Amino acid sequence: MGFKVIREILLQLLEENIPKDSHPILCLAKTDQERAKAKRRREGIDDEDEGSLISIARKKRRIWLKQARIQRNTGDKAARDVSSREYLSEFEREKRLRCQATRGTVALFNAVKQHQTNIGKQLQGSKSGFEEERILTQVTTSDFLDRLSAGISAPKLSKTQ
Repeated sequence: MGFKVIREILLQLLEENIPKDSHPILCLAKTDQERAKAKRRREGIDDEDEGSLISIARKKRRIWLKQARIQRNTGDKAARDVSSREYLSEFEREKRLRCQATRGTVALFNAVKQHQTNIGKQLQGSKSGFEEERILTQVTTSDFLDRLSAGISAPKLSKTQ
């Protein structure tokens, strides 16, 4: 059954009238005018409908939607309405939160770096594998979090000798 379908398709392709001066593959491609006409048809604007009230309303709505997407930058602060003031206050709030998050991230990385250097120094000072294990088991998550919340103060771990 599959061969019959392929045979019918090939017969249809071979029966099509193709001009001698054009390439057989490209002759069926749409022209730019056909593409533009199809695009206008998709948008709902036909050639005969351009003067009608419906197409004018659609054009106005499209222009209005395009203008709504554009962000306006007005330099006059006094001329801004209440909604823009609310927007500015929200923008300032977001800016403060961003700065606070940046400070927290920097503090976290500094605490990690300090913790790693302290553990590294203690491990270098240890003389046996048993002492290294003891140093590593003394480190707890709560100690690290306490150090982080205290603003990266001195480590709670004491040097073992």
